[in-house]
Amino acid sequence: MRIFPKADLTGRNTLALPARCARLIELENRTDFKQLKELLEEDSHVCVLGEGSNTVFVDTDLPHTVIHLKPPATMTQGIARENDLFVVDAGLSWRELVQWSVNQGLGGIENLAAIPGACGAAPVQNIGAYGVELKDVLEWVEVFDWQQGLFQRLSNAECQFDYRNSLFKREPHRPWLITRLALRLRPDTPLRLGYTGVREALQAQGISPQQASYAQVAQAITALRASKLPDPRTLPNAGSFFKNPVISAQKLQALLAQWPALPHWKQADGQHKVSAAWLIEKTGLKNQRVGDAGFYNKHALILVNHGQATGADVAGLAKKVIESVKQACGIVLESEPVTVRAT
Repeated sequence: MRIFPKADLTGRNTLALPARCARLIELENRTDFKQLKELLEEDSHVCVLGEGSNTVFVDTDLPHTVIHLKPPATMTQGIARENDLFVVDAGLSWRELVQWSVNQGLGGIENLAAIPGACGAAPVQNIGAYGVELKDVLEWVEVFDWQQGLFQRLSNAECQFDYRNSLFKREPHRPWLITRLALRLRPDTPLRLGYTGVREALQAQGISPQQASYAQVAQAITALRASKLPDPRTLPNAGSFFKNPVISAQKLQALLAQWPALPHWKQADGQHKVSAAWLIEKTGLKNQRVGDAGFYNKHALILVNHGQATGADVAGLAKKVIESVKQACGIVLESEPVTVRAT
């Protein structure tokens, strides 16, 4: 364990927002967890941070203790086999885990290739892409309760997964640190190629969708993401900033009467998901900025830092978008990233 007082977090979030916390606790192994009970006993501001790919530090000076789980030195040190499950250390890189999985000939998460962040953050957001969500392959999540000093396993059902949501996101103030997750990764997992663009991406590479390997699917999806999303290392961003709203069939019909071209997708429960990016385009805000916070020119869901944006700039632009879309069609967009404020 290492403790850094007044730690700079600017390089620890992919939006490159300037921020400093009261202290940063970096955990290196499971024996460190037990010390958290004493270290955090009187601390009311605690934030768990992975790779910072889904975090907006709204304020620059934070009274928080930030906990970071350092990844194992190698993939083999961070992955264990438990019966027919693969138990993954929360500190591992999700992107590297997907690459490891497909290299082993194991399927289940190939559609989630190239998503940035640590594995421990994946259940919080119930990450999803190209027709697959984490909940589709997750068996359980292990958490460490730093107030009780105990480990606990939560089943898939207990995690209360929903579209880009979970118990961890709904109740962020629980004294929990996600430590491990168990995934069903198998060599006979059926491919999921129904999402728009996936089959076409494979065919563009000369690969038959019927004969594609898990690695080839992951490679095709990585290329798809790269064509739509900026690399945070060259243009700081936190990926998709808003959820695609899910609305009733009645609400959809009213919107289609106003905007017949609105993209929409029917859900299993009879509701419909509509394109947040399309709605944002309709507000005319895509070319606007608040400070150095603006939109990626190729996608209206991506808020970026054009240089010296602060968390307040990003939050201000997000607020303008939410208010404009609500005024235009009565839909309240929800932000995907976790926001961290001083109070």
